Amino acid sequence: MRVKKYTLLVLLSLFTISVGAQKLSKFRIFDSLEIARKILCCKNVKTELPDNCPTSFMVALNQYPELQYKVIHFKHTTIKTTLNCRPTFASSFKAAANRVYIIRINNSPSFEGVKMYAVPFQARIGIYGHEIAHIADYSQMNTWQLISTGLHYLYIKGKRNIEHRVEEIAFDHGFGLYIYQWTHFLYTKSGSTERYLNHKSKIYYKPKDVLIKLDKIFSEDDENLITTF
Repeated sequence: MRVKKYTLLVLLSLFTISVGAQKLSKFRIFDSLEIARKILCCKNVKTELPDNCPTSFMVALNQYPELQYKVIHFKHTTIKTTLNCRPTFASSFKAAANRVYIIRINNSPSFEGVKMYAVPFQARIGIYGHEIAHIADYSQMNTWQLISTGLHYLYIKGKRNIEHRVEEIAFDHGFGLYIYQWTHFLYTKSGSTERYLNHKSKIYYKPKDVLIKLDKIFSEDDENLITTF
């Protein structure tokens, strides 16, 4: 049975964008045609986004209907990771419904990790799905909770706890396979330095950790998967 599950995992990874979405509890394959239709009309119904908003981001955002009217902007700057997300300083003191969020994308020429332009499309969906999960998390916090979260980022254990919690939010929204593709790319094909990868492994799930979670999801939804295929 385990061989069957991992074989199915590999097959689904190869066909994730072209296959229709399956309504399973924590496992989804996003329907690119349906999402493309929504992207075309997103300026009328979606959040306030820049004109050059990447398609992979819109595919990920589509899985968070509760964030439909959030204001999200992009900024290219020098940071210590591929990208991150946070509320603006001023809006942190406002009610959650009135906050503005910034996704910062690394453009440092000396960055030891991987730049977004080098990340494959499906892996990009995974990392955007994770960052949007931060917005979902922040949206449930008041100002004092945001401040407490910021303080937790000052030490490794606190940051790891937050990032693992956010990863679970992304899993709950169906990003398991895409997060695996992101982590697999990062650790095996990105060309990131060993120092950078060692640091990331102390905070985020590694590919094997994601596979363990996917195996659990497959176990929970095994009957549904058999019926579907």
